[in-house]
Amino acid sequence: AFGSIFTHRLTDQLTGGGLPPALQQMIEVYERVKGPVLAEVVYRRPDLRDYVDLDLLVAPGEFGAAIAALERAGCALYERNWVLARSRMLGELRLFTPAGTVVDLHWHLINEVELRASLSADLGGARARARAVLVGGREVLTLDPVDTVLHLAVHASLSGANRLVWLKDIEQALLHPSAPGWDVLVHRAEGWRAAPALALVLARVGRVLGVPVPREVLRSLVSERRWRAVTRLADALAPAGQERIEGSVSRLVARASRADPRASRRELLDHVLVRVRQPAPARRSLFDPDDPVSAVFDAGGDEGRAAYLDAVGRQPG
Repeated sequence: AFGSIFTHRLTDQLTGGGLPPALQQMIEVYERVKGPVLAEVVYRRPDLRDYVDLDLLVAPGEFGAAIAALERAGCALYERNWVLARSRMLGELRLFTPAGTVVDLHWHLINEVELRASLSADLGGARARARAVLVGGREVLTLDPVDTVLHLAVHASLSGANRLVWLKDIEQALLHPSAPGWDVLVHRAEGWRAAPALALVLARVGRVLGVPVPREVLRSLVSERRWRAVTRLADALAPAGQERIEGSVSRLVARASRADPRASRRELLDHVLVRVRQPAPARRSLFDPDDPVSAVFDAGGDEGRAAYLDAVGRQPG
């Protein structure tokens, strides 16, 4: 697979490009939606899961050094809007490699600052629990099986949990020989403050793909009947994997899942009120250099970049 070949090249470039040994040890390859870890570790065969980018996670304090190392290896940053990056405290930046592949460099598993405030992910704990896997014949670090399922579930929920591929990823992770037990998964989800998100996604995986998720697990994650009723109604009105409407009720409910049912209801109400009060905004291009909210809008310059990287370096984790 091309991604595996690129993993070799990227690793060779990083280790041969003057990267500090401590930073080499902290670089962890992990997968959010597409990538070599899912394809080669979670799925039965690598050709069953395609991917177009490579996600790297580094500690916040090493983020600037990692960008500099990638740039020395010939990669080019996509983002130029440093005002936007600083105001939103983006948890990842995108780089293009000389081969044309995209690298998403993360210092946090959750990209938006508002979402990081409502959810939680123990980055230090995730790094301490990291496991070694083989990708393209080379050993790399990735999230442990529990964090892998939680990360996939949180990402799917925040994105709407309406795409079959996201549910399939979680199904494969749950059916893998290294899959975590339900008790440890529930306990870790509570630590992530992501129990409602995990419950919603597990219920959809069970309903759509037939994975036997025990009812008591879903009730342990969300004991409140009202929120469970809301999620069931949303799934009945717009079944996941079958609808493609951007503002569908099932997508709204999934994206509203927060730390607990009360916060989730409040977030869902906010989403509904916004859609009722405001017409659907015109789709804006992330590639428009003239749009101030575009990532490629040139703003902030070298000073803005330095301010953003300095703020990232002071983040916990």
